[in-house]
Amino acid sequence: MKAVVLHAYGPASSLRFEDASDPAPQAGEALVRIHAAGVNPVDWMLQSGAVRNLIPIDFPYILGIDMAGVVEAVGDAAPGFSVGDRVMALASHTYAELCVVKAEHLVRVPEGLDATDAAALPLVNLTGEQLVQLGAKAGLGDTVLVTGALGGVGRSAVFAAAEIGAIVIAGVRAQRPSTIAPAFPPPDEVIASATRTRAEEGAPSTRANRDDATLDCGKIEILV
Repeated sequence: MKAVVLHAYGPASSLRFEDASDPAPQAGEALVRIHAAGVNPVDWMLQSGAVRNLIPIDFPYILGIDMAGVVEAVGDAAPGFSVGDRVMALASHTYAELCVVKAEHLVRVPEGLDATDAAALPLVNLTGEQLVQLGAKAGLGDTVLVTGALGGVGRSAVFAAAEIGAIVIAGVRAQRPSTIAPAFPPPDEVIASATRTRAEEGAPSTRANRDDATLDCGKIEILV
């Protein structure tokens, strides 16, 4: 297969598009032919060596954790998926034509969603959900202010908070409130601030003054 391979820490120019060995699915895994891969901040952090003390890697290394594609083969004890299924997942080494994924981590791509959009979802959706459920520990009836609500993680946090029945306040820049409606289910309130700083901090709001948690999705911070 072809893959984007990193042979040493460095800038983007350190990446090489070259041949790599085809992976083979083991028990409980599926082999997926990747149609699209997501690019995330963690990728350049790994590439540059910025997190080498926290997440060391062995070279040569294939970056990438988001992907969408089609199941090409399944290993033993990998029920629920068949060759030809369109899937997406949070995986490993997705800057390549092929990758292996644990079957339990695969999700079918909904009808009408193309591979490019599907590949952008896994990590931001997981991050948004974890901010709401594990970080803020928000529950039914809690008031949650999500700043940076039109970013990838912010949108996911709005969805996750609304799904558990929280009262959701979406913080956006003043020039962007009109984009809220098509972006996600209507939040209970929208705060539109004139500057990035004020939008991140939260503008005056009756509900925001008594919010149970503030999720700053620009900086990925939780204020409770």
